[in-house]
Amino acid sequence: MKSQSVFSAFYCLLSLVPILSSAQSSVDIAAGLHERGIYFDQQFERDSAAYYFQQAAEWYAKGEDWESCIHNYVVAMARYHSGRNAESSYALISVVEPLLNTHLPNDLEKLANFHAICFTIYLTQGEMDKMKHHARLAQDYFLAIPSDLSASQSHQLAISYRVLEEYEEAIRHCLKTLELVGSDSTSTALTLQFLAKQTLYSIYLEKGNVRMMEWAMEGLKELAILTNRPQFVEEWELDLGLVHQYKGDWQRALEHFRLAPKIPTTCSNMCRVFQKMGQYDSAELYLLQGLTLTKDKPRYIDQRAVMVLQAVNFYFFGPKKDENKVSANLREAKRISQQLGSAIYQANLDYIEGNIAFEQKNVGKATTLAQKSLGAYTFLHLGEEVHQSFVLDLLGKIALHHQRLDSAEYWLLRGISTLTPNSQNLSVDRLPGFSESLAPGNYLGILMKLRHVYQKRFETSQLPQDLKTALRLSLKGHAIFDTLQIQIKRTASRELWTEESADYFSTSIDLAYQLYSLTKETQYIDMAFQLAEKSKNQLLRESIQQEQALVVGNLPDSIRQKEASLLSDLIYAREIYLTKQGDKQIDEQDLAYSSSLHTQANEVYVQFQEYLDQQYPAYFSLKYQNKLSSITEVQRFLQQNSSTLLEYHQAKEAIYLICIDAKDKSFYKIPWGADQSRPLSEFLHSLHFTPKSLAEKELVSLAYPLYSSLFSPILSQHPHPTKLLIIPDGQLGFLPFELLSREPVISPSSYLLSHYPIQYATTAHHLLQAKNKSSTLSFAGFAPTYATSQKLLFNQPEVQAIQTLIGGKVYLGQAATEHHFRQISSSNKVLHLAMHGYPNETDPFYSYLLFSPDHAEDDGKLHAYEIYNMDIPASMVVLSACHTGYGPIAKGEGIRSLSRAFAYAGCHSVVMSLWEADGRAANELMQYFYSYLGQNYPKDEALRQAKLDFIASAPPDQQHPRHWANFVVMGDVSPLEKDGPVSTCLWISILLIGLIGFIGLRKIALRKDEPFAKLN
Repeated sequence: MKSQSVFSAFYCLLSLVPILSSAQSSVDIAAGLHERGIYFDQQFERDSAAYYFQQAAEWYAKGEDWESCIHNYVVAMARYHSGRNAESSYALISVVEPLLNTHLPNDLEKLANFHAICFTIYLTQGEMDKMKHHARLAQDYFLAIPSDLSASQSHQLAISYRVLEEYEEAIRHCLKTLELVGSDSTSTALTLQFLAKQTLYSIYLEKGNVRMMEWAMEGLKELAILTNRPQFVEEWELDLGLVHQYKGDWQRALEHFRLAPKIPTTCSNMCRVFQKMGQYDSAELYLLQGLTLTKDKPRYIDQRAVMVLQAVNFYFFGPKKDENKVSANLREAKRISQQLGSAIYQANLDYIEGNIAFEQKNVGKATTLAQKSLGAYTFLHLGEEVHQSFVLDLLGKIALHHQRLDSAEYWLLRGISTLTPNSQNLSVDRLPGFSESLAPGNYLGILMKLRHVYQKRFETSQLPQDLKTALRLSLKGHAIFDTLQIQIKRTASRELWTEESADYFSTSIDLAYQLYSLTKETQYIDMAFQLAEKSKNQLLRESIQQEQALVVGNLPDSIRQKEASLLSDLIYAREIYLTKQGDKQIDEQDLAYSSSLHTQANEVYVQFQEYLDQQYPAYFSLKYQNKLSSITEVQRFLQQNSSTLLEYHQAKEAIYLICIDAKDKSFYKIPWGADQSRPLSEFLHSLHFTPKSLAEKELVSLAYPLYSSLFSPILSQHPHPTKLLIIPDGQLGFLPFELLSREPVISPSSYLLSHYPIQYATTAHHLLQAKNKSSTLSFAGFAPTYATSQKLLFNQPEVQAIQTLIGGKVYLGQAATEHHFRQISSSNKVLHLAMHGYPNETDPFYSYLLFSPDHAEDDGKLHAYEIYNMDIPASMVVLSACHTGYGPIAKGEGIRSLSRAFAYAGCHSVVMSLWEADGRAANELMQYFYSYLGQNYPKDEALRQAKLDFIASAPPDQQHPRHWANFVVMGDVSPLEKDGPVSTCLWISILLIGLIGFIGLRKIALRKDEPFAKLN
């Protein structure tokens, strides 16, 4: 680039020789120079073009052709400015202005164009007073021109309105520019079209109107390429990232920001996204980078203004609170406000200070600053709808603080009205939908406060109508979350919004419970059930719906194959990137390259999803639909299976229990503060983490209070359940309910295990949709061999014994590889994995099962993120490994465990372990389990009988629940079909069932002399 500029300058000097050597008049020489300026302008060589235009202006001045002289000077100014040569453009301003005033004082067009170029130059350099002076003069001269404005003049007028913060007029003149350009494809017309759409994008960005931002961006990249603007092609990534940031798709926004130039605006928005994602160290890093880039650089004064206010918010409202940094940045913000003289900036500053004052309990100061900020927005007509909604939201909070509920409702409705400019006469009964709102996050925040207004009203009035209004507002928020989940296609961003919605679900369910308690209307049980279902495993629900979408959505095979191919590319790119990311020795360039490949694959896949959304809406809507099973459908299922369903929803201070059987339904609220939850924590700790388990007496002493709290409420209305179907939530997902004790004293019959088969499910809808479709019981078992330090003593005998019972194929030792598992995982109906399992609480996607390595580069680790992207339509997978049902709890998604990954991959039922597996006990327990499956027992009943048989035959030191109670079955429990291999082996299982008890008793004597078996 530098060599090209040097060559151009050299060519400029040589080209002057024939012009200056000829005996031409000054005007003729000027005309020749002007033509050369046009030539270089068409080649997009701005400095060379500016040089020729300036030379032409000087020769026109010698010939006293003042109109041409001034025109060339103004064009030269513009070209120096676009070439970022500020010094030369400044110098020409001082030359041109006196020439204009002296020779062309009445030429309105020349005056308008000159001042338009001036305010653009001063704006770029951060000289705000001079910018506003010239913008106002340009505006006055343009409006005084008697004839219709050209497209170029209309756009210049639009920019002047924009920098003077008169947005509606700016939009009007931008649209007028596009209208005047029409379909003209000349270079000048394309440039004007690009500039007008870019200006519109900037305005809509400041207004927070994401739909119009997307409209303005259509075709902008292509126009930038046609008009040779490589810098904008890079900045296009930044603009596209901003669109996705406003839509709430944080992950996708971040991907675009990473490809954008590292300028202050990029840093500012990466800070916002990381903060929203809860990655505060990364957010602070980009905040500090942005502040450094803007320090002592006048051209970045407007961006520094934004960064400084962002720093105030970050260090006051974020987790890294720092009063000194807040104070320092507030002082800097006030200094910048005086320098800018911007009404918008001062209004934003007043709002932030008001919000801080409110948090510091200085409500009087907060009120004064909020009203001052609102006054600026209202009376100056600045058009900053999103920021104005923040102020109205603050005034609503202040009114709520003073218990002025009518006033709070007034401010909050005004806030919603500001976010939905096309809506009129708003009331709580007539609120606009998500698609009409400029900013979904702001809308949701205001809805929550408006709901709180009606909850407060109910405390005084005790009128059900107030509670109904509060519930209706809460459900409105759920509708917005649903729409967001459909629109946002990045899984990481969807998970964040799922977590955001968690508190909404708890509040809505509580409102439904209060209304049920008041009215006894069962519609509120139905409503609470739907909400409880919806609050769990939202992404898992989508994977189940995809199968239905393929059947009903009429998707051609070629498109389905394309989707599968792109997904496969994405999975591969993600796997490579994650592997290299975990390698501490990896070269930075190699990691960056892998990251870019992953980003590209992700982008291509998302673009294809958008294509599906447009071309195959039936498929797309089915895949992401939010339809759930009704209580009526659930009752039909329960009647067929003779079951009683217990659906739990865990909130901060209560557990809500909805109990349903074939004929009845009931609704309970269980207080769940620290005193109530302590027995559960101690109980789980004794099973999951305590190396030496509590004595059985102590365990039962904890189990009885839990039974009294979590189960006994249903006995009054459902006194004789036959089977239990439990849908846990939160920490209850770690609890084997069969260990709850019906009595406060020890007895063999105290466990629920002795009375009911217990089945678990992620949701009732999941259970009803994921029916067992197997026609044959084809079995595949895996039992790897490990090094001495990891050696398992009983995994291979376990798998071999099961093969003896039901047939099938086993992969033992070095044959038990991940490669073989991938080969057979989609074609076998029963998969049994007896191996090591390793949960990762920090990043559950990195939890893994350890197979035997296949070759030097294969470590045998099958990670959860790989399982999520596999197709495993098994009737049952048995994870006979440690902690396969354990993992961190994610709001709205439940326990992110290895078992959940298998359910997501399509397995209809999963037998999982909630804590460390005792290898010896697992070996015996699984043999009992499969022998009962061979007798056509349902899976839950087979597992229950296996546990009872194990307890009956185990020596005293093995009877503690820690050894046998960790395995539970999640999902479909219908019996396995007995076609194919099982028919030839059924007689063996029938004979062996009688022998297994004898074998177990025989082993008791042998164990006395053996060391304690290693845990799985």
